[in-house]
Amino acid sequence: RPQGQAMDKTKLYLQQAKDVEAETFEQEKILLSRKTLRVVSLNEVAAILWDAMATPIRSDDLLDMMVEAFPSGSPNELEAELGQLITQLSQEELIQHNPPG
Repeated sequence: RPQGQAMDKTKLYLQQAKDVEAETFEQEKILLSRKTLRVVSLNEVAAILWDAMATPIRSDDLLDMMVEAFPSGSPNELEAELGQLITQLSQEELIQHNPPG
């Protein structure tokens, strides 16, 4: 892509990284990266989104799931929360980003 042009996140597909183990413990989902040996705990909402990323899914579709689950929530706040989750999972190498096609 041209230098300085941000990738359109709506066209980006997210998917669980292949080297991640996931276990549910009480109300949390615990993720372990075999690559980094880091452990991350997800709350119930983040766990639902994680499960949705078992197959490639667009970030807008994840946002639609959040808006549907929290109809009284502000779409801007939900989008910000989703962005934070995607950033955290990306930094921990728990998800991969795939361009469409």
